[in-house]
Amino acid sequence: MESTKNDGFVIRTNVDISPSTKIRFTDSEWNGNHFGFDENDITWINGDKIIPAGTIINFTNLNSNASVSCGTIKGTMRLSKENDAIFAYLGDKRMPTIFLAAIANNELGYGTLINTGLINGKTAITF
Repeated sequence: MESTKNDGFVIRTNVDISPSTKIRFTDSEWNGNHFGFDENDITWINGDKIIPAGTIINFTNLNSNASVSCGTIKGTMRLSKENDAIFAYLGDKRMPTIFLAAIANNELGYGTLINTGLINGKTAITF
């Protein structure tokens, strides 16, 4: 994942994504057991075709009229310049079953990575 300047971000798939896959994103902090009840969430459904590994997907204008370069998106997200992170995961809203990745502009933005299986510098990138 990579942040963009217009309250958006970009992901590059490392594996093929099956049709109708639903990936959730939140910018709320993780406390080791659950996300906080603040901040925002978006849900992305990739559509009815396989998205091949290596595909770049752009999520833009997340704070107003959110759009994505393929599939559909629901929700909004307002990103902060300090202490903010985006978690990508599978599961129900704010109830992850599998964490996929995270990105933060500061390690405090994550809250913590405990119990996520994410590794800072590998599957969780801090810039």
